[in-house]
Amino acid sequence: MSNSDPYRLPSKPTIIPVWTLKQNPDLLQTPVAQISIIGTETSEADGVFHFRMSLVLSDKKVIRLDASPAFTDPSHMSRGYVLLEYDPELEPAGPAVFTVKVAHPEVTPLTAAHICKVLFNDNAQDQYDFNDDGNGCRHWCAVSLEKLAEAGYITSTAGPDLRAYEDQEHAKFGTTRFPMPRIQGGFYA
Repeated sequence: MSNSDPYRLPSKPTIIPVWTLKQNPDLLQTPVAQISIIGTETSEADGVFHFRMSLVLSDKKVIRLDASPAFTDPSHMSRGYVLLEYDPELEPAGPAVFTVKVAHPEVTPLTAAHICKVLFNDNAQDQYDFNDDGNGCRHWCAVSLEKLAEAGYITSTAGPDLRAYEDQEHAKFGTTRFPMPRIQGGFYA
């Protein structure tokens, strides 16, 4: 990707840029300093966490990738979409956060565009069905990290490091709030 031909997100109903990012897609050219997987408590009675990926930009702003079930297609109620949202403020550290540093940022700046290209153009990470209960966001984040590690954008230990983190959080929060094994949806072609 050169500056003369900036990356644009694929135009698909499963990839939804909102607000500032939709109006200014050049924000995807901003270098990424780190990637965080952030779990926030839901309003569900069991307090289970909803996980999303945050690209922490070099200017300390954030592009969030939030994979969620759409619940709009009667034949695939748990078919997912990925909402991409730019936030000029860094998210506060919630109770469940896993952070990965980008690989070799001093050699080649890794941009949000590089990450989106790997996730959406090369690996169709937007084509995800959540389980019948609409769960599986942590699995989406984990597979996305694996794809970024395969591309050499983050350390190859990100997957095992995430699994160790999950074991630790499971011990802290218990099966109801932090289910293990990880709840999984599935990717489709």
